[in-house]
Amino acid sequence: MQRSTLRLLGTYALSVLAISACASLGTPEDQEHSVDLWQSMQGYKDWAQFEDFEGIVDGDSVHGDYVKVWVNDVGAADPANLPHGTIIVKEGYDDEAGTDLNAITVMHRIEGYHPEKGDWYYVRYSKDGKASDSGQVGFCIKCHDNVDDYVYFND
Repeated sequence: MQRSTLRLLGTYALSVLAISACASLGTPEDQEHSVDLWQSMQGYKDWAQFEDFEGIVDGDSVHGDYVKVWVNDVGAADPANLPHGTIIVKEGYDDEAGTDLNAITVMHRIEGYHPEKGDWYYVRYSKDGKASDSGQVGFCIKCHDNVDDYVYFND
């Protein structure tokens, strides 16, 4: 192959990778919401924890071998129905001591956001609050689609 053809193919491959990486961040509105949500959930470790998720528990999922889960006051007030405005935060760990954090995943129920999927907005953050996926995240929906109200603790 000629050098120019290889260069063109390389540029094309990088473009495809860049576009697919951006697609996981959702729409510009989804990206903006991920920044706002990160700010609004500061202090979440002082929020309530669901009865079966107090402290660190076995995760056995893509979130990690162990997880910690919190819910804001809106969700804690009605955990059986989780009204709009509910925010659920899940920290995923690779160790039982909870020292090896691999990601912080969040579900935020927003009225009218995605009615056919329970109005849940999903976002995955790194330890420092950078979103890697946000919005109507396909792999989140695919997994949560299998349980009542898209939330595992209610199933």
